[in-house]
Amino acid sequence: MAFGIWLATQAGVARIGLALGAGVAVAVGLFAFGHAGPLASRLPTLAAMGVAWSAGISVAFGGALLALRNDVEQGVVTLARLRGVRLFAYARGRVYGLTVLIAVAVGAATLGIGIATTFAAADRAAAARETMAALAYALAFAVTMGPLAMATVGTGARIVGYLSLATVVVVPELLAGWTSSLLPRGWYELTSIPSALAAVAAGVRFGGPSLWHMTRALAALAAIVAASLAVVWARLARAEAVAES
Repeated sequence: MAFGIWLATQAGVARIGLALGAGVAVAVGLFAFGHAGPLASRLPTLAAMGVAWSAGISVAFGGALLALRNDVEQGVVTLARLRGVRLFAYARGRVYGLTVLIAVAVGAATLGIGIATTFAAADRAAAARETMAALAYALAFAVTMGPLAMATVGTGARIVGYLSLATVVVVPELLAGWTSSLLPRGWYELTSIPSALAAVAAGVRFGGPSLWHMTRALAALAAIVAASLAVVWARLARAEAVAES
């Protein structure tokens, strides 16, 4: 996993994402200290969403782009295999490394903003609860996007990776108004990844009935992660077989 983190940081886009996350954290934190009104108690989750879909997606995309294909072509996988590392273990470490890097980029920024907001807000208990919801959103985003990005843009052609990632993330969100009518009433969290992540934050924020939505959302995200890990391993095995033939 440590090796996976190091490899992910070598991508220029991933480094830009890390810097962007830090910059947003500082800017929003300074804003929070000057605005102790009702908006302050909602800033952590709003900031977490903003950082996730800007800095976080940059780290995910940059760290995963053709990563596995390059590892095979440059002999990194072969070197690991000679040292006794199983192929699945290598793929898992690569995915975990990227996931941790995304979590750092989004989670650290969210935590910093949450601390600033908690001190600035008139209702510190509400702000602290909002910070926990924001951190849940950030971590769920990282755990989902790490494997998904590696599965879609880590191997194969660049344009295919772009389209695959957009198909999984963007298209379901655009069709949410239609697909929600096909699901049981109130199961909106299963329409797209952004909706599932929002349900996770809402479950931590409100508790009660929202916990059912959060549970279904976590189950859906877990299925996406499992499928992504399977795709990563299969594509890495195929890429290794092609390189050796």
